Amino acid sequence: MDLCAQRAAARALVGRGLGLPLSALARINPKAPRAAEPARCRVLRIKDLDHQLGVAGPLPGRNETAWRSQTRVVTVDDVLLSTFAAEPKVAYIDAPAAVAAAAQAQAPGDGCVLPSELVLTLCFHRWPGAYALVLESPPVLAQWRRLATGGGLRFVQPAEAAALALPLPEPEQATAWQERLTDLLAERRAARGTLQALADQLHWLYRASHPERSAQPESPTA
Repeated sequence: MDLCAQRAAARALVGRGLGLPLSALARINPKAPRAAEPARCRVLRIKDLDHQLGVAGPLPGRNETAWRSQTRVVTVDDVLLSTFAAEPKVAYIDAPAAVAAAAQAQAPGDGCVLPSELVLTLCFHRWPGAYALVLESPPVLAQWRRLATGGGLRFVQPAEAAALALPLPEPEQATAWQERLTDLLAERRAARGTLQALADQLHWLYRASHPERSAQPESPTA
């Protein structure tokens, strides 16, 4: 009943010019050939999406998890959405560094990430970051929860995602949101890198001052 009500509500919103269906704004789970070296890929699960538009990690390798994965690797400007309706989470991949961080790679070109089949991949035609913010808004999340089917009404099937109606921000507003979000995500990565460097130095200092509890300390990376 919730699913039928959501379909009707989405049609009403679109008919009144208050939004567009998700399928008109983005490609949903786009297909692609399987990764050239799938053994090197990490699998991104629902639990790996944090609540701050990012990926928490560490991600397991494809041989370390029973979750089935999609064939298309995560790329820049992808928006990832948990299909677990009770706890929807959104992530925005804003730069190659975000992919490298998710794959625990040493450089942006290393490694790859494959979403599990329970993570929806959205490729928005414009302003992916702005629409990632829209997806996190309470009215849109309420729509998303009504789309759950099967498995005790817990998960949203990719085929039903098209029944989600998204409001259309003004172009100037969407551009401002996109630029600001990209800046903030870059600043967060830099801050996390600084914190990790400090943690490494503190660990080295502890080992150097307590040689009886550790092996010969190595100089921390500058």
